[in-house]
Amino acid sequence: MIEKLLDVGGQQLILPILIAIAVLYAARGLLGLHIRLAQRRKEFLELWNSDRSSDDLWLQVAVRHLYGSYLPSSVIRRVMRWPDAAESLLAISELWPMLTVDVQSDRVQWKSSRHERVGNIRLERALMLGLYVFLATLAFVVATAALRSEALSLTAISYAVIAIALGIFSLASLARDDRLGGAIKRGQKLLRRINGDESDAVPNVAIPLASPRGASHS
Repeated sequence: MIEKLLDVGGQQLILPILIAIAVLYAARGLLGLHIRLAQRRKEFLELWNSDRSSDDLWLQVAVRHLYGSYLPSSVIRRVMRWPDAAESLLAISELWPMLTVDVQSDRVQWKSSRHERVGNIRLERALMLGLYVFLATLAFVVATAALRSEALSLTAISYAVIAIALGIFSLASLARDDRLGGAIKRGQKLLRRINGDESDAVPNVAIPLASPRGASHS
């Protein structure tokens, strides 16, 4: 099939064909990732043993197998008491590269003090989004230049390598943007729940019952 396309279009089609093959393999990789995640959930359920959950090392490795992050056993045990433990462990695992545990107080906190302010996280996210757009646009321009260059020439190959590198960096910026978005939406709330900080909790307010119709008033 590829040989026939080359016979029709000549060597100018070599680079587009290689890019199409790379995109195909990337799509297959995403599908394979989805299948592996489903397999990991199944393996976790088979692996889970409540009798061994008191073993810190076993608990951390078991949770790592499902969620992809080594969470401290103290954090895992706190979250396991929550009604939404599975979803919360996933959210914490996604944010964990930005979090750490203070050894003295055993409190979970931001690795970088700048993330303690939501405004700083929003600013960083805007920068990451802008960087993604810039790098993705630049990758497209360089890739176009590669396609217009002489097939398999040093110039075309150099442009192609640069375009791929720019594409990878742009995706990394997008991934960082997504993580920062999760930090904005759930970060502060998760930290308060993990650390048992109830200072911002809504106080219990007694709601008076309505008087029955026809009741006499004193």
